[in-house]
Amino acid sequence: MKKMKISLTLIVIGLIAYFAWEFFVPPLPLPPPPPPPSTKTQRVEFIEKKIDSLKKSPESKFCDDKFRDINALIESYHDEGSLGKNLLENDQWKENLSRDIYTAYANKFISQAFYVFRGTEWEIGYLDIMRRELQALRASNWLKRGGPLDKKFGEIQTVFSKYDEISGFISNCNNYSPRQTQLTEVFPIPHVQEQILRAATYLRDGLENEYVNHCARLHDGLEKVPKAFFNAHVRYLDHKIDFWSRQYRNPGYNSGTYGDRVFAPLKKEIEAFDNDIYQDNDFNRESTRLKVKWDQEGTQAFKYFSN
Repeated sequence: MKKMKISLTLIVIGLIAYFAWEFFVPPLPLPPPPPPPSTKTQRVEFIEKKIDSLKKSPESKFCDDKFRDINALIESYHDEGSLGKNLLENDQWKENLSRDIYTAYANKFISQAFYVFRGTEWEIGYLDIMRRELQALRASNWLKRGGPLDKKFGEIQTVFSKYDEISGFISNCNNYSPRQTQLTEVFPIPHVQEQILRAATYLRDGLENEYVNHCARLHDGLEKVPKAFFNAHVRYLDHKIDFWSRQYRNPGYNSGTYGDRVFAPLKKEIEAFDNDIYQDNDFNRESTRLKVKWDQEGTQAFKYFSN
């Protein structure tokens, strides 16, 4: 009986000691959990390598084909469910990779576009690619409106706008070809002077854009605007002379009315052909040719009425 009391006492003391230890001594920290297993599939890693390759593309060559190929792979792998280990991961990786390739390509496109703009040879084929890609990139849902990429796209569009303005101006000058034949109308010299002055102003002001100013084709076109109008003026006078040639045979004319109403007005317009406007090296030759051509017509008219 005595031994039993001693045993019970020892048990009680042990329990008291255990609970006291648990109460006063903090528990040891748990070991850190193992790192979560990677959710990247081989397909994801393959696409990430493709994106890294695109980032390393040179500025001198557009990589729009690479961009489309990578996007097509993302779509294909997502459709087959191989981007993740389950449906949620598959969708999430598609979103992540689509965003990453857009960002990578947008930055690369910007650097490639300004590479072209910094050069002097703006190839039409390159400009066509840039316009198409700029439109697509700006329409993407991945673009943050007002963000850095959006602002750069705006700069590129500003360059294109000024380029198109000047290119259109040059085209209009080159295609200018009035065809009036009425003797009461004359070649619109004030309009021509205004356009020649505008071309000179573009050149003086660096084509009004630091990048557009690099384009050799626009410089060449603007420098040739006076020549374009000079040629248009020559064609106009040639056409008018041809139209009124042999009109002296019209029974409504006699020597007096023909001279006053036809020969003299057109001769006056030919003599008003002034090189101060064009400063063209061919002016003397063309001016002399036109005068001779109409004077010969006057000689034929004189003979006709004399008979």
